[in-house]
Amino acid sequence: MFPHGVQNPHEYYHTFGDPAGFTDSDATWEQFLSACIANLDNCPFSKYASDTADLEKILDDLFDDIKYNPIPIGTEFIVDYTMVKSFTWGKLYYPKQYTLLVAALEAVLTRNVTTLALALSAQHGSAEPAVANASPEAQQGIKCGDKFLRSDDVGPLEASLRDEIYKASARFGDAATLDMTGCARWDFEAKERYDGDFQVKTSYPALIIGNTWDPVTPIKSAFNISSGFEGSVVLRHNGHGHMSIAQISSCTSKYIADYFINGTLPALDTSCEPDTPLFAMP
Repeated sequence: MFPHGVQNPHEYYHTFGDPAGFTDSDATWEQFLSACIANLDNCPFSKYASDTADLEKILDDLFDDIKYNPIPIGTEFIVDYTMVKSFTWGKLYYPKQYTLLVAALEAVLTRNVTTLALALSAQHGSAEPAVANASPEAQQGIKCGDKFLRSDDVGPLEASLRDEIYKASARFGDAATLDMTGCARWDFEAKERYDGDFQVKTSYPALIIGNTWDPVTPIKSAFNISSGFEGSVVLRHNGHGHMSIAQISSCTSKYIADYFINGTLPALDTSCEPDTPLFAMP
């Protein structure tokens, strides 16, 4: 068994949100900023700042400004705060796309409509709103169908949920609540929804992998899962993005191969480093 990039299962099934999932979101953002400052050639946004704290403030101001000054593209498409924040949040999953994130943020900062349209096209295949926003319901369908709770009173629920998530991530708390509050009134239930506990002795001990800087499935959740899976071992992947495949490590790959081919687990407290640093990835 090979759980990889996991959430807290108790929150996933039995709450409207997953606040624990945002435990490392802000740390992942700060790692992105630090790597940008250290790599001027591959992260040109760093030319606007003297250090990480300076860059962080510039981007905080950018997010605040776009709330009140959205950018129109053509006559029908507007780049607003929600789009920029969601775009940023989504790109933290994929270190290989950090250069695209940088290009988009610089385009927002300089209000360069041409570059911004190109960045959106690279992300979605089109800068048209109908295409750019084509599939947010897919994740809702999975998450909400799995959950057990429902509520007719969404207002207080949203406020409470937002507060919980902001405690975990002051930076991205507002980027994460839309699909969660939508689950409160979701009409459908998944037929295969799991209603058991998470204390189990598997037929063979599980190898569980967690990233040190994962914006949505933190290493904390890997240890949470491991605590209920007798004999399991957590392999810490000191990479960025969502799951170890986001920033490849030969070390991690070897442990995975050893597990499936030889049935061997790494020693407790084993960690692996990625092969290539941020902003140096092809």
